[in-house]
Amino acid sequence: MIGFGVVRNIAVPVVLVGAMMAASAYGESSMSSSAAKEGPASASTINDSVPPGQVTRLTEQNVMLRAVTAQGEEELIIKGVRPAGTRAPIHTHPYGGSTCVLEGAMTLYMQDSAPVTKSAGSCYYMPPGMAMSGANEGTVPAVLIDWFITPKGIGPWKVIEPGHQDIADQFGGD
Repeated sequence: MIGFGVVRNIAVPVVLVGAMMAASAYGESSMSSSAAKEGPASASTINDSVPPGQVTRLTEQNVMLRAVTAQGEEELIIKGVRPAGTRAPIHTHPYGGSTCVLEGAMTLYMQDSAPVTKSAGSCYYMPPGMAMSGANEGTVPAVLIDWFITPKGIGPWKVIEPGHQDIADQFGGD
């Protein structure tokens, strides 16, 4: 079971708070938008392979928080469901971000890294500028929370996989 804590006056899963603290410890906090890393402009593969699964949007998407911070940055927390057998298009996060898995499991495919599977109750950090895709290779839906902080007016991700620009607006990004 996942407990909840309070960050900026909203209840969030404690595992998400832990992920943000861990990212900060490595100097990779997505809680600051000080330096964007654009990454590749286009990619059809990650580490010379197409990630498994059908490319789709998240389903049951709910914006839990969209607010402007005291520093003028936009904070975005979204809960959504990744159906079994589907994946996100290959994309980058110019300012990084974190994902927590509340139910099911997700496998993160990221350039220059081996795939990493995270199950319910765990989180992963998505560094700025890295080509990546998250895939639900399981048999049950994965319930996720994504957390981003970006400069105001700039979306949290950029879809770089050809043929999937129609999904780019999922989080309000390019």
